[in-house]
Amino acid sequence: TLVSAVCLIKGYRSGQGGWFLASSAVLGCALLFTPKLIYLGVGVTVWFVLYVGSAGDRRQRTQRLRAAGIYLAGGLVPWGILILLMGIEAMPAFWQSNVVLNLDWKARHAPLPHLRHMLVTNGPLWIAAAVGVWWSAARLGRRASRWLASGPVTLYFLSLVLGAALLPVVWEEYFIELVPYGAILGAFALRRFAGWVMSLRRKTSVVTGRVWKSTETAALGVMLAGALGYNLYRATEMLGAGVLIACLVILVLFGFLIACLRSESHRSAGLALLSLFLVLPLLEQAVHARDASNQEHREALAFVLSQSLPEDTVFDGYMGYGVFRPHAYRLWFLHDEVQLMLSRCEKGEEIVAALKRTRPKVVLYDWWIERLERVVHEY
Repeated sequence: TLVSAVCLIKGYRSGQGGWFLASSAVLGCALLFTPKLIYLGVGVTVWFVLYVGSAGDRRQRTQRLRAAGIYLAGGLVPWGILILLMGIEAMPAFWQSNVVLNLDWKARHAPLPHLRHMLVTNGPLWIAAAVGVWWSAARLGRRASRWLASGPVTLYFLSLVLGAALLPVVWEEYFIELVPYGAILGAFALRRFAGWVMSLRRKTSVVTGRVWKSTETAALGVMLAGALGYNLYRATEMLGAGVLIACLVILVLFGFLIACLRSESHRSAGLALLSLFLVLPLLEQAVHARDASNQEHREALAFVLSQSLPEDTVFDGYMGYGVFRPHAYRLWFLHDEVQLMLSRCEKGEEIVAALKRTRPKVVLYDWWIERLERVVHEY
């Protein structure tokens, strides 16, 4: 989606139809993988309404309407690729599984727990992003034509937020889409704030440069202390030597950062700051990769493979360990959200009939199978 937004911005600045075509084609491919991104269409529609509406004359309006037509045509590209890969005869099943099934989904999950977790773990980012959205809206009110050059970022972000509020089920992976836009909008807000501080510094002759330097250093130290303190708290399970090495690296980088700031080498300071923030997360991931193991899952997979032949079926609720064997029932996962959409017959007699017909070699009895009708357990 971020590539789609960049292509849309490129299309606005260059006026070349190829960028609009690429933007819609990329977004269409994203929709094939994640249909929940459909709400981005709201942001795209708003952008094109402003884009066409802000045209200076009839000729420019015609050109922009042509660009909108090219964008719509680009959205057909992924469907053409899909038909080539799957065949036209597979399209009804694709539509049924990705559109009709999602529209008929019975489960409902409020996004509030995920939003609360995001605010607790990355509160400053989302607060800065909210300020960035507010400043972006203020720019739109002053000059729409200039705002269009960066507007897709704001509109994509707001469209994804709208999707989180309206979609019946929103899992953690959906909110990953918000992160790059939140970071961009937060950076925009921080840049505006830094510009305001620098203008205040130039206008204030009473405060000496040394005081400004000390204030900047103190503010930076407070910010880094909060961020690094949180990461140190999460790193409590790491080896003591690893944490000690990380702290030494942080001290060296912090000293280098202060030196760069005092010499006004902004590029070096930026690299030092980035390195500073990456030390503990990289160490945490290294320790996690060392300690985390999927041995239990591999053993379960090996057990299923050792107890069955390639043509033998496996009846599984939602464990997934029978992934390399045919499933005994027409539904290969039976978690609670799917069971809400099934009738008692589909959760009982139909399953028993399928088990009698396919005679599974292995049954992976889990919590989801336990919730099926009694006739299944009796069988």
